Amino acid sequence: ATCILDTFSLLYVHTSASSSYAFVHRHLSSLIGQYPFSGRREPAELKIEVIWGRAYLALVDTSGKAFGKCDNEGAMILRNGSIVSYDSAWAAHPEPCSDWIVKEGHMEYAWALAEGFAKAAMIDAVRVDVFLHPGHPELAVINECSLSSGAMYKWHFHLMAQLWAEGHRRQEYTVADAGVPMQKISNGKDWYAKTFARCRRDILHPDLYNRYCA
Repeated sequence: ATCILDTFSLLYVHTSASSSYAFVHRHLSSLIGQYPFSGRREPAELKIEVIWGRAYLALVDTSGKAFGKCDNEGAMILRNGSIVSYDSAWAAHPEPCSDWIVKEGHMEYAWALAEGFAKAAMIDAVRVDVFLHPGHPELAVINECSLSSGAMYKWHFHLMAQLWAEGHRRQEYTVADAGVPMQKISNGKDWYAKTFARCRRDILHPDLYNRYCA
């Protein structure tokens, strides 16, 4: 099953056998009309790895007919805002094609969504995929989540594994029992805006802020 999240109901988690893209496409269309996600166009996507509640990196996925498509696929955005891509020999080099993601301010919203999901799910490691809307960073929306990833993180693979394993070796965590299966966990529709984001305008969609914080 795939984890699907409606940003305005974050974080009410449920499973679905239907297409996650179709679900998010309908959601975005209801908010902003058909432009620019019309026809066969797809939104750019970030695959964000969250370890112990902290987003480590975001892999840029502009495959298919996505907006912001680059010649070199698989560039990664790190927490300092740098964007790096790797050639066939795993040598790193900058990837200016994806600069728009950082310059337009998308990462503040995307990092927050991914970390908010991980915190609500009370999970040690998870990949959270976030769709981006060019020119409108506040319209970032979670597409799906994954407990394992087929994405290629190059030299970051072993570092991510070490961070995850170190937390378990040191037992620097608290085991939580929600009392219900994960797909039935609901923190309430105001949890993300009020409890996690603490009503920060710089990471909240205006509708979320006005609904729960104003």
